[in-house]
Amino acid sequence: RSFLCRSFALQPSWLATHTVPALHRDIVTTELFLKEYEERNMPLLIKGASKGWPALQGSREWNTDYLLNATDGKTFRAT
Repeated sequence: RSFLCRSFALQPSWLATHTVPALHRDIVTTELFLKEYEERNMPLLIKGASKGWPALQGSREWNTDYLLNATDGKTFRAT
């Protein structure tokens, strides 16, 4: 019902940025995350979460050329 959007005033808080709390991965424990964020259905930006991921290591560039060369001749389904 897109017509409803025209009848509501936008709240300033809806347009605010940087409203999601952020913590570094070194201080986020499973217990902290579950209690403070997951159970409360609250978002959390975990800084440094991808450090150590193989996809981000070394000088490999994950771009179109790399992906085309790495998957040349392979059939797969992307969903």
